[in-house]
Amino acid sequence: VKSVDGANNSLYYSYADDSLNSSIVGSDCSGIIGLVARIVGIPFFLRNTFTQKMFLKSLKYIDSSIKNGDILWFSRHTMVIDTEANSIIESVGYDSGGFGLRITSISDRVVNVSTAEDLLNMLRSGESLQLINFDGSIRNILEWDILSLIPDVTFNDI
Repeated sequence: VKSVDGANNSLYYSYADDSLNSSIVGSDCSGIIGLVARIVGIPFFLRNTFTQKMFLKSLKYIDSSIKNGDILWFSRHTMVIDTEANSIIESVGYDSGGFGLRITSISDRVVNVSTAEDLLNMLRSGESLQLINFDGSIRNILEWDILSLIPDVTFNDI
């Protein structure tokens, strides 16, 4: 089911349907990251936000631009960054037993940020992430990062 949430200016795809494959229903944010990795041909073994932070390369200190598919990370949640559309793709509704995929512009999800490049500049300047919740409240996140989807280790090292 595709719907538009006018209040949040976002697209919402809901897959909470018993007739669908159970591997889709109930996917959390890390599952979405894994799905994106498999789509682009990366064997993905990082099953939660903790291991993603440990093994994926942070863009904070390296001379690299933000790329389509990089990951916006903070404790207990990750989102895929779409640099072409300047949007964020995330799993929502997992806690309630459903599965939704929400696509929201970066400017509607992060205070004073319009583009993926702005987000990277904010990270490198050490600013906190001010996330706009879907109810309009602001969540101030001190520890956050942008991670490259390409792991910082080879798969033979694991």
